[in-house]
Amino acid sequence: AILSINRDITQRKRAEQEIKKSLEEKEVLLTEIHHRVKNNLQIISSLLDLQFENLEELQKPQILQAYQHSKDRIRSMALIHENLYQSGDLARIDVTEYTHNLVDYFFSTYGRLAKNVTSHIQIDSTLSSLSLTMDIAVPIGLILTELLSNALKHAFPHDQKGEIRIVFYREIPGMLTLKVSDNGVGLPKDIDIRHLQSLGLELVTMLTQQVKGTVEIDGSSGTTVKITFPYPKHS
Repeated sequence: AILSINRDITQRKRAEQEIKKSLEEKEVLLTEIHHRVKNNLQIISSLLDLQFENLEELQKPQILQAYQHSKDRIRSMALIHENLYQSGDLARIDVTEYTHNLVDYFFSTYGRLAKNVTSHIQIDSTLSSLSLTMDIAVPIGLILTELLSNALKHAFPHDQKGEIRIVFYREIPGMLTLKVSDNGVGLPKDIDIRHLQSLGLELVTMLTQQVKGTVEIDGSSGTTVKITFPYPKHS
């Protein structure tokens, strides 16, 4: 006896092709969105540059620093979208590449302040290739921006030689730790770390809360800032 079964799978194949086409179109759209966001942020940064040139005549250091800080924060966000646009993954950002790009930006921007400072970036081997989702990458990128800026401006006065270390590691299961440290002058012994009047550190605290993390600051030997936040083991 011979049993023959014939099925017409034309409709199923057509549906699969339509789904594939739809996914490809959405991926192209997301890529274009990241590209345009990056370009728009760069335009804003350029506009700040033009305004900055006009303000230089005022010789107001605090105003000039405020503009530079704003530009740094914008650039850190633009780098995230640039990295997402250039990579094949539109949902997650490679932390190693992003951190290197951010450090390169600061060392070129801060020129004289960074000329005697070296950087060291380390991703714990147990984390393999570390990547973060957008909702985590943006605040962590802004935290890095504040900490790198503070270190380059305050840790090494009078062209002092030094090093800035940026380390990502898993100290507690389900948690990721970012530690940014320098071997500079540290914080004054009589200062109360809990009541530091600094917009940069206020932003670090606020952004750490945004990722449901905790922040620790040690200024006894150089300055070390430790941020610990939830990070699923499977990520």
